[in-house]
Amino acid sequence: MTEKRECWGCPDGMNVDEYPNSEEWCDRRWRWEFLRRSQKVRGAFSLALVKQYQSEERRIPIDYMTAVENLEIVLPLSPQMAAHIGYAALPNPANPASFNFLDQNARSFHEARRIELWDLELVAAGKASALDVFSVVQVPVIFDPNAPIAPQLEGLAEYLLSFRHHSVRDDLQKQRGDLWFSYLRILDAREAGYTYAQCAEHLCGSTAATDQTARDRVRAAKRLQDRM
Repeated sequence: MTEKRECWGCPDGMNVDEYPNSEEWCDRRWRWEFLRRSQKVRGAFSLALVKQYQSEERRIPIDYMTAVENLEIVLPLSPQMAAHIGYAALPNPANPASFNFLDQNARSFHEARRIELWDLELVAAGKASALDVFSVVQVPVIFDPNAPIAPQLEGLAEYLLSFRHHSVRDDLQKQRGDLWFSYLRILDAREAGYTYAQCAEHLCGSTAATDQTARDRVRAAKRLQDRM
């Protein structure tokens, strides 16, 4: 498990000094720090890397992620994967400084494309498909203006909210600070191979902390990570 941690460039969670300047992290930095530890981002980066090497008919070298010459690599994502994760391209998540290589100015893949009247005319004429008109995050809703309006609007807000990307929930900013920092450290400690008992003793901040305390904190950390 220690080998797995080193492969992705994360600290082992036990030394607070290995997280320099965390008190100055912005919201985007916090999100990226959780995401670069997640399986979905690591998997997306690995898949993009495999596709690149397959197109060049080469094999991925062992220890590719942590090789110095590859730390600053940034790989583009497909539109579908970009919409799922929220970035148009991913820097190497094994690089502790990878946040600096995120393209913060890229078009947001959480924003719907503006639909113009001629877009629908092109679809009706068979000159464009719905996939050409709608972005991967849009949800088409059809209204009949000649039918009663109120029944058509009933439940619409809840329906649309059910499709909202988990990373743009409104309640994430109610937390942060020391709690989020403790979440990062315990995720790293578990990946580094520390037991729940060791995590409880060193990271849970209470003499009464038990294995269950550490398990609960790991679960809470992963729930937050999944919502990023």
